Amino acid sequence: MALVNVHPDYLRFPGEPASPRTFPVSLYIELLEYARNRHAGVYWQPLPKEIARHVSSIKPVSSARKRRRACIVSYSIYETDTRVFRYGKALAERGDEVDAIVLSGSRMSPVEETIDGVRVHRIQTREGNKERSKLSYLLPLLRFLFVAGWRIARRHAQRPYDLIHVHNVPDFLVFAALRPKLGGAKVILDIHDLVPEFFGSKFGAAKDSNSLRLLKWMERGSASFADHVIVANDLWLDKYVSRAAPPEKCSVLINYVDRQVFFLVPVFGKTIN
Repeated sequence: MALVNVHPDYLRFPGEPASPRTFPVSLYIELLEYARNRHAGVYWQPLPKEIARHVSSIKPVSSARKRRRACIVSYSIYETDTRVFRYGKALAERGDEVDAIVLSGSRMSPVEETIDGVRVHRIQTREGNKERSKLSYLLPLLRFLFVAGWRIARRHAQRPYDLIHVHNVPDFLVFAALRPKLGGAKVILDIHDLVPEFFGSKFGAAKDSNSLRLLKWMERGSASFADHVIVANDLWLDKYVSRAAPPEKCSVLINYVDRQVFFLVPVFGKTIN
């Protein structure tokens, strides 16, 4: 099959001045004449609708895509974590069935509610003012891991998930997807922050400390468990690949502007955000 894409902006018709950005229309005519003469009687020059009809007869158009079941896991407040929120909304908008297992911002927040088509399950309230020591920071994370894992396993047994999308911090939350993964579900680990660097900055841990060695081991184990890893930017990707996962297993997905919130507006003849 030969596909020739010709645009009049690059053709030079009789009477038009010469330009290095255009070529004479006679060359295009010569090409068409060559194809007609060289392959006379054996070539097919169909219209797009004729190609579509031919392909459909070979491989019929499939029905609407299968609705997937996905679960998002994040130790954060769903409504205020823009990255997590937009993932859930995008999946729901394309027709998928989405659960989000997250934190509650207040004891007054409902345990479960639907936001933009996503069923939000709040399983724990975060009390950041109490997370002053390593242990007080770790214990709520472990509790969230076990409760989220139990909730996911129970819902997966009722109706299997196709995808579990886990967001760090911490990396080990990915193991909450153990039951679905054993059942064939795919697991994505989304790296918002590099945990060893995050921990070292938060608690002033030395680079050669046992704590950071343990976190780097956990980082490798979590990456190995996931089917794919998304990293928030290219700078972190280089460091993450160097110590946790092969580059072909990782992708970069940078936070970008939500066009439904921020858009160009003409003001006094100028376009501003």
